[in-house]
Amino acid sequence: MNHDSQHSIRQSVLDKIKSGKVRRLPHAYFMARILATAVVGVLLMLVSALIFSFVLFSIHESGEHALLGFGPQGITAFLILFPWPFVFFDVALLFLLEWLLQGFKFGYRIPLLNIFIGILGISILFGFIINATPLHTYLLKRADNNQLPVLGGAYEHIFDRHDDQGVGRGIVVSTTTDGFIIQHTDHDHDTDDGSLIVSPARGALLPIVKLGDRVLIFGQPQPDGHIYAQNAQILDTLNAPPPPNE
Repeated sequence: MNHDSQHSIRQSVLDKIKSGKVRRLPHAYFMARILATAVVGVLLMLVSALIFSFVLFSIHESGEHALLGFGPQGITAFLILFPWPFVFFDVALLFLLEWLLQGFKFGYRIPLLNIFIGILGISILFGFIINATPLHTYLLKRADNNQLPVLGGAYEHIFDRHDDQGVGRGIVVSTTTDGFIIQHTDHDHDTDDGSLIVSPARGALLPIVKLGDRVLIFGQPQPDGHIYAQNAQILDTLNAPPPPNE
């Protein structure tokens, strides 16, 4: 576009403004828009980081990361149990934030992919920082005590049993001749609370456990409360719990 064309367009716009056909917005409008976008952007970034940190926390706290070491079947179970809805919601927030930034002039000078990668990187960084704090542990305790509305359900589901995927977890309360008994509770007093009798599946070698070990079991659950474990992983050790009720 040459100089004469630019001058013509500029003059045409000025003429329309003077004639009242185009309303000239005050400077305060643009400042308010920038401020509103900045506030919404910070909030979206914070929520995104919180969601990302919750995904990391839930995978670690549930012990489901151990499934990655259980071969192809364990990896499949891990992918099925992965908290995908939170990830999809987080990605939607990132796209929304990217869309807001595109409303500014600098946004058109930066490729969309670069903006998205930058926002994603910042969210991941802050997510790791949040995960280094006791925030999620505190919220989990409040959820266990029914003191966390709205978000409480998400935290309570961390400890759900997943019999359909062959995944069980609990605390070792007793040993048997060929295995051990674990007590499972997710603090909601529902039907998946109770004991599991763990025996090794044919050809499987289970780790040596002791009372108080919190373990993740991967195997074939039976209707009688038995599970034939193909793999097991000790997650951590707690104070030895009382034996299960007979």
